[in-house]
Amino acid sequence: MRAVFTFRWFDPKTGVERPLVTRTAAFMMPQTETTTWFHIFLFSRIGSSFYRLLKPLVHATTTLIGKRDVRNDADWVVHVADTPLELDGMRLGKFDKPVIRNRRLLYLLYWGHPEPQRAR
Repeated sequence: MRAVFTFRWFDPKTGVERPLVTRTAAFMMPQTETTTWFHIFLFSRIGSSFYRLLKPLVHATTTLIGKRDVRNDADWVVHVADTPLELDGMRLGKFDKPVIRNRRLLYLLYWGHPEPQRAR
């Protein structure tokens, strides 16, 4: 599995894109039945020649933020193994559509069968 996140900023008044764009690509590679290896790639792009002078600072900041986020996720993810797979009784909103889609993919790709039908 992989996840790619792109962060762009826009001027709120003009709608013009700011010169900095960052992208994170996370590849999740199962190693054993209970462990997964994460490969994280961080990219940044600075569009203006003036801002390119800040490239070392942007690189260092992006790396620090990325490492902090991975460390925070590692602290949190140890609690996921005991979470029930069933979504019954959970209140899901419009922002949870990726959760539902990813669950379907997990059932098909990892467990080799479609997601069981939920009780209505």
